[in-house]
Amino acid sequence: SVGMGCPREYINWEQRRRITFTFKTVATQPTAAVEHLITESMVPSIFLLATGAHDFYHKHEVNDTVRNTLAWIRNISLTYPRSRIVFANIVSCGGAGPDLLTKTLEFNKVMREELLTNSSSENKGLCYLLDREPSTINVTKRSLCEGFHCYGQIVLGHVNEFYKAVRW
Repeated sequence: SVGMGCPREYINWEQRRRITFTFKTVATQPTAAVEHLITESMVPSIFLLATGAHDFYHKHEVNDTVRNTLAWIRNISLTYPRSRIVFANIVSCGGAGPDLLTKTLEFNKVMREELLTNSSSENKGLCYLLDREPSTINVTKRSLCEGFHCYGQIVLGHVNEFYKAVRW
């Protein structure tokens, strides 16, 4: 598989800001589309990154997914050191099923610890975290939980809230 990922680009020409939102189906998926869209003169101001849910659909282990996700975030931050990196953890809809929810909650917990609270972690401060778990933990309507995809209703709502927060 070529592994293009699912990118969305937002450009504010007046403020000369570019936000690249990329959703990877699984943490190890290449993101050829994103790399193709970035040029030396047009590097995103902000990357909003998301992945993880489909790792669990494919029975990947939580620790492997965390390790691969952190490697991706680290690679983006090293490749584009002047860009702000924001990781959006997985929506935690109860309507997605108990097995997926259990892995999602564990993934989000470990990512939170690695990025925010574990002072001995080499990953602390690697990026900002958009924690989507609190706003989705009680959602049980499966059609809303399809928001794992970057064009899903819940995900787009989070992206819109994120843009408001960065004063887009």
